[in-house]
Amino acid sequence: MESSGTVSPDGTDDRLHAKDHARFVPGNDTAAAGLLISTCSTWKHYASENVTERDANDDQPMWHGSTLYFASDRGPDLRYNIWAYDQNTGDTRQVTNFENFDIHFPAIGPSEMVFEAGGTLYLMDLESEETRPVDVDVVTDQTSLKPRTENVNDLIQNAFIAPDGKRVLFQARGDTVLCSTGTWPDHESLP
Repeated sequence: MESSGTVSPDGTDDRLHAKDHARFVPGNDTAAAGLLISTCSTWKHYASENVTERDANDDQPMWHGSTLYFASDRGPDLRYNIWAYDQNTGDTRQVTNFENFDIHFPAIGPSEMVFEAGGTLYLMDLESEETRPVDVDVVTDQTSLKPRTENVNDLIQNAFIAPDGKRVLFQARGDTVLCSTGTWPDHESLP
């Protein structure tokens, strides 16, 4: 079952397909996903070449010139890393070496690739294949985090009356409040 495809960057009819996205189970090489390069000049002349046939998951293919970048868990650590297949020589090589985290969501542009690993975004320069983390600044005024007075009358989840009837314990919004049976301002917040 083919799951994704792209036309090669030179505009020919070469198409790249990931066979499926099944996770590899040791001892069951039929579950591993692979990549096919298919040439289809006409419907009658169709040929495919499996360029990543191995007991590993190879998916998320991306073209850059004659280099096919893809994510694979074929390395010794069995972690998803970026690999490259050279269409001219037929050689495959590992590009990134993340040992503790899998790479997720790779996307390619004209000169860089972006991906996530271990909760960090990385940019990879396609000429040098060097990676660098991307600094992400989330701009917020944090108004939702500032202390504020909140009416919790409709948010009370539990209420417990003391045995002597002089105090009431309320739980609302994750806070516990102990009140006297007198007026509401006579209360203390408990940890």
